[in-house]
Amino acid sequence: MALVIGLAFLVLLTALVVAFFMSIGTEVRASRNYESNITVNQLISSATNLVTGQIVEGTRSTKNTTEGAGSAVIPPGARLAWASQPGLIRTWDDTGKGWKIFKLYSDRAMVVPFDGDGTYSASLKQQTEIPADWPARTAIFTDLNQPVLVEDDNGAIERGGRKMRAAYPIVDPLAMVPTAATAGVDGFSITSPPAYDGPMDGSGSPQISASTDPTVAVAGRTNNPAPMPVQWVYVLRDGTLTTPTGSTAAGRTASWNGAAVAYTPTQENPIVGRVAFWTDDETSKLNVNTASEPTPWDTPRAVTFQDLKYGLNQPAQHEYQRFPGHPFMTALSPVLFPGATLTSAQKEAIYQAIPRVEPGGSTGGTVGVGAGLAAIKIDADRLFANSDEFLLTTNGRTSLVNDPRFASLQFDEQRLRRAQFFLTANSNAPEINLYGQPRIALWPVPKKATDRTPYDKLAVLCTTLGDPATTVPNPFYFQRGRFLQRDLGLDGHSQKPGPL
Repeated sequence: MALVIGLAFLVLLTALVVAFFMSIGTEVRASRNYESNITVNQLISSATNLVTGQIVEGTRSTKNTTEGAGSAVIPPGARLAWASQPGLIRTWDDTGKGWKIFKLYSDRAMVVPFDGDGTYSASLKQQTEIPADWPARTAIFTDLNQPVLVEDDNGAIERGGRKMRAAYPIVDPLAMVPTAATAGVDGFSITSPPAYDGPMDGSGSPQISASTDPTVAVAGRTNNPAPMPVQWVYVLRDGTLTTPTGSTAAGRTASWNGAAVAYTPTQENPIVGRVAFWTDDETSKLNVNTASEPTPWDTPRAVTFQDLKYGLNQPAQHEYQRFPGHPFMTALSPVLFPGATLTSAQKEAIYQAIPRVEPGGSTGGTVGVGAGLAAIKIDADRLFANSDEFLLTTNGRTSLVNDPRFASLQFDEQRLRRAQFFLTANSNAPEINLYGQPRIALWPVPKKATDRTPYDKLAVLCTTLGDPATTVPNPFYFQRGRFLQRDLGLDGHSQKPGPL
């Protein structure tokens, strides 16, 4: 009996020991997973912070951050102007001389000067920055737009008896290829893609179709017609960001020969990860929340056929897609319907797809004022959170392909998928001008608050900095002393504003 009891205790003790070690193993795996998540988030933050720093430096208003402090006068040649584009910020001083180029993609040299002749050509620099065999140098370069094949019943690529299509993470090169229904996206082309191994036409543009397989491996080359090669940035244990000076083992192993000790990986300060990035410029895209399809209109100024049409077919109230200068006068057709001439019925269908713009009124300039135009009632649709929501089926919205209201537009998934690179739902421009100073509204408002219309008051609200409840507000708008007075010698009007 004692033996049985002893064996029972031994089995129980063994089970407890095994359970203890199993719990330790589980905790170790959980800790490693947590560590991996933290490491990944830190790598993401390092890339984000690097880009943020580039943007801050590239959009500052003076060469030296201490210039112009307080009431100091900024000396000539010290003030800067900047211009952005996808992947790059250019800066010039106030004499017109190029200052620096701030790259918004991962590279060994993130800030470079203009060339000696005062120019900087990204396409020419590509020939020296990107070697012809960059696909083989995997320790230094990576393709951010590397496509993968996904199953699609309508795909034109055959792989293992299955229909596939190529999916690109950034830009689909098929956007430049005409389809049976439309032409390629207006203004979009690819010329001389680096290390591309496929056929090209006389201008250096890839000759591709939906059946082109861009994932076929080619030694030292790429079959991707829209490659986006950038350099890897390696992250050391102490947080140092570094780029290799070369590679060995046929390009698969990075080397730091000749690099400074602080930027060279060591056993005590090893590599913990690497990042690569490219920064887009959303302000260069079509915003699906503010663009639609315009029908031009202007104030009649003479007795011509066009002016008579303007007088007879005036826009109705809230028909923003016909108001000169309004954001809804920006056309979506160069991306969604390139090369097509839209009918008024198709334009009306587009207005139903876009929030805060509605069909009706002059119906694209086809209904005259004599017909008794009624004001358009603006819908209460919420804005799109992103361009994917505009293209796909989401909660409360039906995709453009499946919504019967848009049948006349003949949307298809292929066209919408290729248009994603050119669309955005957030394109807020900076609140400062290209000199780093606050923007000034051109709409003149009466100097006396009691003379201001609701529109004037809204303009004042949008162009005043500072909280009136806590500080003296800083107005950045023109004020008119007497809005009926046209004398240019009177302070306070739109041509010569009074004190701001």
